[in-house]
Amino acid sequence: MATFACANFVALVLLAWMPTYLYSRFHLSLEMAAFDAAVYPQVASMVGSLCGGYLADIFARQDRCGRLWVQCAGVLASVPFVVLCGLSGSLMVVNLALICWGFFKGVYDSNIFAAAFDVVAVESRGTVSGLMNCVGWLLGGGIAPVLIGFLALYVSLGNAIALSSTAYMLVGILLLLAMRYFLDGDIERLRLDCKTVS
Repeated sequence: MATFACANFVALVLLAWMPTYLYSRFHLSLEMAAFDAAVYPQVASMVGSLCGGYLADIFARQDRCGRLWVQCAGVLASVPFVVLCGLSGSLMVVNLALICWGFFKGVYDSNIFAAAFDVVAVESRGTVSGLMNCVGWLLGGGIAPVLIGFLALYVSLGNAIALSSTAYMLVGILLLLAMRYFLDGDIERLRLDCKTVS
């Protein structure tokens, strides 16, 4: 849930503030700013979701950490593109960065629930999904637009967007810690619980 909240934080920063940023920084019309900020990353995210899901299924068959490795790669690969979105002076570079960010966001997103279900019993998956969505969007998505708007008053909107990339770095660290210290034990506990039930 912590990684989901942090990842949602970055997503909401870009989805909420990018149209305003493109409008003010590059003097696009509101229509074009909204189009560039939404369509490019969302289409790329759909492609990334397909790729990330496929890769995670392959890697998960070879390694218990396979899904988390794919998620970790997705968020860490996104970091430079989030920075470019906020700091580049070229509209073309920003649009390319939005596309790359969207792709790697999709890679991460495709495994959110699949990775959780690797360690959650079947009878609890609905509750866990609801809880993850509630907490992830409330803490990540609910805070992001306000915090970045406040921060933009002091460091500029572009810098505030670029700084949001630190939340992705935190996601990467949390995923690495989960793989190192918790995943094997959680998977084993679930396997034993399933044996006991059957």
